[in-house]
Amino acid sequence: MASILVVLVCVAALSFALHAAFRLLRRRCLPRSAAHADKPGTLLPEPVVFSVRATAVAGAPECAICLAELAEGDRVHVLPACSHGFHAQCVETWFAGRSSCPTCRTECRPPPPEP
Repeated sequence: MASILVVLVCVAALSFALHAAFRLLRRRCLPRSAAHADKPGTLLPEPVVFSVRATAVAGAPECAICLAELAEGDRVHVLPACSHGFHAQCVETWFAGRSSCPTCRTECRPPPPEP
């Protein structure tokens, strides 16, 4: 019984180590854009300069990712699906691993193309 347990632990440790090595090699060998090429891109508009007078951001003028208020002159992305706005750098980092709006969880990736 103990030998079976030892073998299972060794197999689990080996599989974890191989997975970690693969991710490390992939991250070092592929450029950042190619590493995420298997994920469909987002439809982020070009960042705009935030202006308190001419805001198109829905809700409170703060970035829900870093929790800082949007200041005059900040570069922001306003998501077309829900009109929530975030600092450009914050939302680009967010979309590197997720595909929904940080505030309302609306899906922001384009639908897959029809065959």
